[in-house]
Amino acid sequence: MIITVKGPLQKNRLGRTLPHEHVIETAPGFENLFPEINHRDTVLQKAKKEFRELYDLGIRSVIDTTTYDIGRDPEFLLALSEASDINIICSTGCYFQNTPAFSNQSEIEITKLFIKGKIEQGIGTSGIKPGVIKVATGSEGFTDITHKMFRAASKAHLETGTPITTQPGPKGKLDLDNLKYSTALELICLMSVLDIPMTRKISNT
Repeated sequence: MIITVKGPLQKNRLGRTLPHEHVIETAPGFENLFPEINHRDTVLQKAKKEFRELYDLGIRSVIDTTTYDIGRDPEFLLALSEASDINIICSTGCYFQNTPAFSNQSEIEITKLFIKGKIEQGIGTSGIKPGVIKVATGSEGFTDITHKMFRAASKAHLETGTPITTQPGPKGKLDLDNLKYSTALELICLMSVLDIPMTRKISNT
């Protein structure tokens, strides 16, 4: 079963899927700080038009890999999904290592934040549940925080079955190496936006 912003969906109803999109991005808190230039409704209308065009092209599902630290907006995604009939799967997790607050949290605490605060109960007060766990690496490679986030994502996956999507930087192969901390028999993971030359050796990893 796939978890979309509208709720559970049978896998055979996914259809043609865009695996890595950022439907809407903004700095967290921007619309509260600068309400006079908040054009959310205008952006939503534009997005509805573009998603209807995607539907006409045969797209039926979109994985939105936008996390809280780059302006994830589950209510926006729900309104867009309802207007376009395209399934949207949103994310928990974080983008690169731009999350210094997590440096003071233990791996177990972060896992609980992913599971209790998001996967099980929904995002914020929206009740909308994420269908994937997003983790990413930047040009700096794996920092201590990044290692911690990957291990927490693996544990959250093991406890809930929620798939992982990872956005590798230039050292992308290390993404899978670090996810092996999970000791999962079957780790469901999608690697997207590979910022590395693709070789047969890497593709067979």
